[in-house]
Amino acid sequence: MKKSKNVFIIGGANNLNVINHILNTDWKPLVGKDIKIDKFYCFEPLKELDEWVQKFNTDKIDAEIEFIKKAMWIEDGEVVFRRMGAHFSSTLCPDKKTGGFSEAYGVEAIDFSKWLKDNVSKNDFVICDLDIECSEYKILPHLIENKTIGLIDYLVIEWHKTKCGTWYADNEVKLEQDLHNHVKLLDHNRIGIGGQ
Repeated sequence: MKKSKNVFIIGGANNLNVINHILNTDWKPLVGKDIKIDKFYCFEPLKELDEWVQKFNTDKIDAEIEFIKKAMWIEDGEVVFRRMGAHFSSTLCPDKKTGGFSEAYGVEAIDFSKWLKDNVSKNDFVICDLDIECSEYKILPHLIENKTIGLIDYLVIEWHKTKCGTWYADNEVKLEQDLHNHVKLLDHNRIGIGGQ
């Protein structure tokens, strides 16, 4: 039997500042226990990720970090990634209403449901933070449908609501209700890691 570990998955790691915010957060009042994170998985498809990884100081971080230059999605393959302005708010959503679209290019995407099944176990304690600029409205129903949402203990989410054009479709209330049946939800912005 594999040893269990404390895993933190970041969807939308952007310039990696979020890692330090996570490490400096007191998780005990949020999850009921002190946790030492054993492994970070950081998803970010932006072109600059390689440069940010080179500059990122891992010396003071007592955890393994895996940087994944791919977009979280509902299937494996290439998708169109829309860069917004100075990189914050970049998205897969074709009609996102904020962020100042500047360019579009193909990026590799992974089926996040399948990835979860392959990379974490029921014995692991998993926190997943999603700041994925509208893709939450596609990915989360996919996790529920495939029952892989059960591999996540705590879901920290930033909802992008009406910014997401047709992807939003007024389904957030029902989606949140469905999620409450499967996972404990935490608010990304209230914890203080939003906007990083």
